[in-house]
Parts: sequence; structure tokens; C-alpha cells
Amino acid sequence: MNIPQLQASLRILALPLLAAVGWPSQGRPELPPRPAQHPSSDEVSRALVRTTPLLGERPALFFDEAGDGSLWVRGEGYKARFGTDAVEFVPFLGSRAPRNFPLRLSLESARLDGVELPLLRDVRPVRMGEEQRVVSYDRGSVIEHYVVGLDAIEQRFQVDRALADAAGDLVVRVAVESELELSERPDGFRFEGPLGGVHYGRALVLDGTGRVYDSPTALVDGAIEIRVPRSVLASTDGPLTIDPMITPFSIEDSTARTDDPDVAFDETHQRYAVVWEHEFSQMDRDVWLQMHNVVGSVLPGTGAWIDFTAADVFAPNVANNGNSDQFLVVAMEQVGSEVQVSGRTRQAASTSMGSLFRISGSEPGLKVFPDVGGDPVPVGPSYYCVTWLRLFNGSETDVEARLVSPAGQLFGPGTLLVDSAPGTLDQDLAISKQNGRAPFDTQRWTIAWSRDAGGQGDLYAAQLTWDGLIAQPTFPIDTSPRDDRQASVSSVMDAASGDRRYLVTWKGAESGFESSDIYVRLFAGSAALTPVTNLHSIEGVGNLGPGFVQRQPYASCDGSTLMVAYSEIDTSGSNSYDVFVSELDFDGGQLICSDPHASAGGTTGSEGFPRLASRTAGEATANGYLSVWRLIESGDYDVAGATVAPLTVGHVFCETLPNSTGFRGHLTIAGSRSVARDDLILYATRCPANAPGLFFYGSSQVDLPFGSGRRCVGGTLKRMPITSTNSSGIAFRSIDFSAPYATGIVAGAPGVNYQFWYRDNTHTGNSNTTDAVHIEHLP
Repeated sequence: MNIPQLQASLRILALPLLAAVGWPSQGRPELPPRPAQHPSSDEVSRALVRTTPLLGERPALFFDEAGDGSLWVRGEGYKARFGTDAVEFVPFLGSRAPRNFPLRLSLESARLDGVELPLLRDVRPVRMGEEQRVVSYDRGSVIEHYVVGLDAIEQRFQVDRALADAAGDLVVRVAVESELELSERPDGFRFEGPLGGVHYGRALVLDGTGRVYDSPTALVDGAIEIRVPRSVLASTDGPLTIDPMITPFSIEDSTARTDDPDVAFDETHQRYAVVWEHEFSQMDRDVWLQMHNVVGSVLPGTGAWIDFTAADVFAPNVANNGNSDQFLVVAMEQVGSEVQVSGRTRQAASTSMGSLFRISGSEPGLKVFPDVGGDPVPVGPSYYCVTWLRLFNGSETDVEARLVSPAGQLFGPGTLLVDSAPGTLDQDLAISKQNGRAPFDTQRWTIAWSRDAGGQGDLYAAQLTWDGLIAQPTFPIDTSPRDDRQASVSSVMDAASGDRRYLVTWKGAESGFESSDIYVRLFAGSAALTPVTNLHSIEGVGNLGPGFVQRQPYASCDGSTLMVAYSEIDTSGSNSYDVFVSELDFDGGQLICSDPHASAGGTTGSEGFPRLASRTAGEATANGYLSVWRLIESGDYDVAGATVAPLTVGHVFCETLPNSTGFRGHLTIAGSRSVARDDLILYATRCPANAPGLFFYGSSQVDLPFGSGRRCVGGTLKRMPITSTNSSGIAFRSIDFSAPYATGIVAGAPGVNYQFWYRDNTHTGNSNTTDAVHIEHLP
């Protein structure tokens, strides 16, 4: 049974139940707060910074060992398997090829003067040479070499010079098997189908001095027979090499279809891992991973195949483990009639990888739609959480999961049942990209899914602790009459204690309408903090109208900033889609857009299935996100991406009270937290218009009544010069670190706490304050 191409929007949630596991006695140290880089003071209205580079792989040779002991190589336009039984050369015939059409080659015999030479069988291949590009089989009287090139393989048969003393010809027979149609041409043999095939060239004979002789090559009884005449044997010096060339060819210049991208971030090495699916044929999909720096540029030499064997491995997702500086890629793998969840680890600092291993159990049913969450904490023990759906039949699925260690070992006694409600059909699997930073007792992976309810979708979720305990069993996200699908959930926000906030987003369609919108809701634990909110209603883009489609949302969080990426139909009438990103804030019990509906893509093609990963903490002086998505142009499927810089640096630790505008004054900090860079900008927003005020900071955190609001900054207080809000209720100040008022701003712990105090004459108390933000500055 072949599982067709599966869309990355189908995601769900899973929570395992494990025995409690304690931390080491020394505990886990706190992580530093994340750094940030933001726009200058004349960019108050636009916080998102975008680029749209195509994320393309570079041609190179790759070797890998499969679990059965065979050796695989991937070149440009082909892949090949070197087994103990035979060599299989698989040409790339385009992603629309229904399946692979390999050419199977095996040394059948070698005869000298009619006498068959003894050959060793079942010989394991060995890589040789300075660049390890020669794959050899030592069969005793004949050594079989394959010199691997980027776009072809050179087959060589090496025999001892002593054979020249024989009285007859040397005949080497190579058995060939292929479904491709065989034909003979002047320059060799073609194994050809409608989309292309393999060219097997006529052999040459090389002696030890470099002289070259033609060698008669013919098809004899279904095998390629290479004959070295007695006259050539007699005239050669040194070792004798028989040398045909194997080359793929394509009827059409077909490009490979790349799809289903995902992205994760490693804090230590400050790099993103971008993974996607490469369709070699319709029944053989491979998985590629490459690294990008914090501004989205490809890091040369970091690309490598997670899998390029004949196994059908598809729909990949990736997460990071901060303790091991490592990524885990999970995907579906077709094994005969079975579909399982498989994974492979990849180090962030190199192309070093573990072996592909099975994660899902042996229970009956297909294991589909896997997703994975990581753990950013830089001390152990820590795990990945891998979730999937187990499909029993067309009417029932269970949500299952397993914790996986960085060593690639399955944690716990077996598969973990997250939700096994009978008779339910769950889909749209999603797990948060990570489980959050310290404090560790409130780290949570949040998992969400949609459940079919009489033809419409309802949304549910659950939460899992870092060590595999169910913190929140299944609870509803939205069970309204609307058809809710394509759930996505962000990582938890930073908080000192208690249940942490996180965002759930999904696609919703009202009954009887073809249009669909993006909906959002903020939670803490299982408690909803906001009502279900239509995203475009708070983006300020107006009524989108019937037939307008938004879909495939993805939620992310860097600890303090909430981001939603989604695909929206192009209003030009082209019926294509563009990717947009919105930054959200929580204000007085409701979600608001601090930077709405920003175009991340905007290409001439159709963009969809966006994913986001944030970069947090580490030694970088900038924070932000990398977004990747599918791009379809002129029928070709590619992967594109953009960097996204949020408006927020530091984290809000204290929320004040609403002012006369009806909103809570909000403090946002832009620039970097580096004192040496001297580019920090403070923004106060949602304040009364044309009101005098001042920014101030202190060394500690308090919670005291102050005017109509709250003073959250204590210790040694420092005031900055008076700054009035403008007609939009916005005040900002670029901090001059050399000024007398900035003498208390120093790098390191315990950090600095900022707030804005402003006049509000039409409100009780005559003044108010914004939220307060904490930053631990870098030198």
C-alpha cells in the first residue's frame, strides 16, 4: 500500500504517560534571556524584516550506510546501492515518475581461455581511495571497482597481469536486470523508458602504462559480455583494467519536486536546520537537511541527506535539543504495506548523523502524520517528544507519542497513549516546537489536533511535561459549529511560575461558506485566556468578503513574542496564495496585533504551508525567526524562506492597568541588548495622545499601586529625560549609553527593568504606566 503525498498542514497532538524522572541533584541552571535586533526609530510602524531567498541544495556526492549493511551513494541525477548481492543504479527520471526503475548489475562470471575463474560471492563493499570515492569488491581473481562521480559511475574490473600468459581470450559477463527497455547503440547499451534511463558504455581496456584498447562488448543471453582478446592481453604491461561507464539520462529536463519544509534552531551554534522532502519518484521520497545562519543564508558544506535510499521517507519535521546541540528529524517511512514513524539525529556543528531508527511501535495500524518537539535546556536529562496518529480503519485514530533521547534511544516502556477515545477520527497533528525555557517544572509541550464531528472539525489539546507526564489531559480548544481544521500551537512563553501562556491557531470555515479564516486563542494550561478571535478582525484589514481564503496557519513563540504565519489567497484574482506573518500581543484579556499582515513571500508563484522557528538566547545580539514554505511556480515545487524580526526584545514581567484609551500601555524595546552596540530603542504604545511622560529603569522588580496603574520597577531608580507621546499615543527614546542617566545600565545579571510613566488627565489618578520589561544586557 502506498501512502500518497501528505500535506504538511495535517498535524495532531500527543502526550505520553511515563513514570516520573527526577533531575540530577545539582538541578538545571537558568538560561540567559534571548537577545534581539530591531528596526531603527523611524520604523515604528513596521517591525517585520523580510527576505525571500530560495533554499536550494548544491550538487555533491553523499555516501550512507543502510541498516541492511549495504552502501548507498547519491549523485547528481542518480542514486546507487552497493550490496553484497548486486549493485543497483537508480536514475532520476523526474518526480512524476510513478516509481524507481533501477538497473541491477552483478558480476556473473569471468572466463579465461574458456575456463571459469573462481569468484568470491557475498563480498561486502569497501570504500577506498584518498577521497573514499572508490567502492570495491575483492572477489579473488577479479577485483570489482566502482569509481563514483557526481553524474556517473565508472565500473572497473581489475585482473592480474599474469593472466596475459594464457592462450585464450578473457571474457567477463555482467548480469543485468531492469524493467527499462534494452537496446544496443554504437556507443553502448541503453536501458530506456518514457522518461529516461541508463546508458552503459562500451568497455575500454587500460594497462599499467596508461595505454588504452577497445574491448568488444556485446549482449549475450541477457548479459553484457566484455571480451579482452588474447592479442591485447599479450601486449599489455602491468595490471589490466576493464572500464565501462554507467551514466543516467533524462528525456525531459525535469527538476525535482521539493516539498513539506520545516525548520528548527540551535542556540549554541546560532544556526537553523531546514529540512524538506525531495521526490525522487512517486514511490521514493528522500529527506534533505541543510543549515542556515541567523540572517537566513545557507552555510556552505552543511547540507546532507537524512535519507536517500530506496525507502519511501516523507513528510519530515525537525526539532532541536539544547543539551546535545543536536536536531532530530522525524518522518513517515513506507515499509511494504506498513507505514511507520522513523527518525534520525543530526549534530548542529557538523554533518555527523546517527542511523535511521524506528520510533513508532509494532501495534497494528498505520502510524502517520508525525511531528516532533525539542527541549532548549542546555543540561540533561532532556528529550524529544515525537507524536503521531495510529490509524486503525477509516473511522478511528488514536493519538500516540514517544520520548526519544539525543542518543536515539526510545525512552520508557513503550508507546504512550495520549488520547484513545473510541470511535474518534483525529487529524491535523501539531506539537509545539519546544517545551520552553526555565523554570523547568512548568516546561510544557502542547499538542493540538482536530477531531471530526459529523463532517465538521472540533479542536482539542493536551500538555506534556519535559519527562513525559501528562500535565493537562485532553481539553477542548474550540467546539463551535464552525468547521475547525489545521491546528498549530506555539511554544510556551517565559514566566516565573504557574501555567505558561501559549497560542493556538487554526483554519475555520463557517457552515455554508467556501471562505475560511485564521482563528487564534491564548491559553495557560487548559484555561482559555481570550475568546476565539478571528485574526483578520484584529489585523485591521477589513472585511475580506465571501470566497476569501486564509489557511495553513503556524504559531510560534520565542518566549516573549507570538508569531503566526499563514497562507492567504492573492486578491489580484490569480487564485494563487501568498504567505503573511502577524505579530501578536496580549492586552487586557484580549489578543491584539502589534505588527499585522506583513507579507513574507509575495512571489509570482503560489506559497503555502509556512513553518516558523525562533532563535532565542545564545551569544547572538539579535533575535527573530526563520520562516520556510512551499513555493509552486510554473508547476515546479520548491522551498522558499524569509527572515522575520519581531518588534520585541526582553520579556514583559508585569502588566499594568488600562488607561483612558481603554487599552493597557505597552512597552516595546527594539535594537540589541548589547551595551557596546549602543542601539537600544524604547517604545511606549497605546498611551493617550500628546501626553508628557518619561522612561525609567531600576535594578529590581516590585508591584506597587502608582497613579492609575502599577509601578513594577524598584531598587535604584534612574529617570530618563521627559518624552511626550505623539498624536498616535506613541513615545520612543533611543538610549544613549554614554549619558549620565544610563550609568546604571550594565551587562550581566541580574539585568535591568524598564517602564514608561505618562500623564493621563482624563483618567482617575492623573497618570499611568506601561507594562514593564526585563533585559539582561550583553557587553
